[in-house]
Amino acid sequence: MQIPKLFGNRMELPSTNSSQTYAGTPFTTIKSNTGSNSQLSLGEIALAEGFTTIENDVFKNNSQLRTISFPSTITSIGANSFSGCPNLVSITFSPSGAPVTIASTVFLDSTITITLPHGSTFSPAGQNVTVLYYPAPLLNQSPLFITDPGALAVGDSPFTLAFTGGNGKGSIIFSSDNTTVISISGTLATIIGAGSCTITLERGADSSYNSASATRSVTVSPSSGSPVPCFTRGTMIRVPGPEKEAAVETLKRGDLVVTADGRTVAIKGLYTTRVVTTVVTAPYLIPAGTYGSAQPRDLLLSPKHAIQIRKGVWNFPGFATLTNPAIRQVAMGEAVDYYHLECPVFLRDNLIANGCVVESFGTLQVKHNPYTYSARLGGFTREGHPGAPKATASL
Repeated sequence: MQIPKLFGNRMELPSTNSSQTYAGTPFTTIKSNTGSNSQLSLGEIALAEGFTTIENDVFKNNSQLRTISFPSTITSIGANSFSGCPNLVSITFSPSGAPVTIASTVFLDSTITITLPHGSTFSPAGQNVTVLYYPAPLLNQSPLFITDPGALAVGDSPFTLAFTGGNGKGSIIFSSDNTTVISISGTLATIIGAGSCTITLERGADSSYNSASATRSVTVSPSSGSPVPCFTRGTMIRVPGPEKEAAVETLKRGDLVVTADGRTVAIKGLYTTRVVTTVVTAPYLIPAGTYGSAQPRDLLLSPKHAIQIRKGVWNFPGFATLTNPAIRQVAMGEAVDYYHLECPVFLRDNLIANGCVVESFGTLQVKHNPYTYSARLGGFTREGHPGAPKATASL
């Protein structure tokens, strides 16, 4: 059977480095009078994990005993177990321990304050013992799940984040790890640009429950019919080589295109969207020659695809039709394939489409509107690429 260990005036019962069994049975109970001996002069008693019960009269009359620590497994302490211990000044229970049932006469002759695990039972009889209790241990919340927001695309309206599961009244905080894709204020999520991000929900702790969290990965596509800059099928894009032009639908990521200032760059991104058009999304037809002899063919662009009408001055088809009735909206209510070409640097790399200088797809690179209307110029100016020579708009 397990033998108590004595280290000076400290008793460990049982020793934590020995087997706590007797004849194969766990050794969990300290029998009556185990340490009842005023000549032991015990100053400290430490009980290892695994003990559940201390019977009556176990450590009584140890007048030198000052401290005792109980394991989290202790559940019962018998009558008079520590009576006759007037110098006992420190009694420690585990805050996360099991509820303990303590006989009313356990600490006779002691003047002490003890803090018991939540749910314990102890009513000291005529003793100078103050009893406090640890708060109830917090519970784990039920699993949290962020509600699937469904298909998302650039141009979609802000949406409200929701969740299921969880417990309590703790704070609810949503966040996005990529605010260039989705930004979040409270529970309102706003789409900023195309790409992927992870939405995290943190539900805080309260007086009953621990904190909990959940994540959901979401992807925002470039367009679901929103009026972002894009070309229609059949638009001819200037490319290097003897052919000099290629239909936009034949291009792929990594192909080379020629910019308006004569450089050759590789297509960084290519995205395709099919929409059944509305007044917000239907393309505008810009007749051949509208912006000079360099435009040999009609050009179809989405409503907000910027086109350079002269050096340093831009316009948008949906705006230009107000002053040029030849520019008109077409294909209303029809299925239209839109193609988005992203170049390495949006503010520098302009494309040539059907002979016209037009912007490339910049939604993933510029998170604000870079265009400013000038009544004097009759069009829009655009901020320049950092480090590039400043362009002078012509009247």
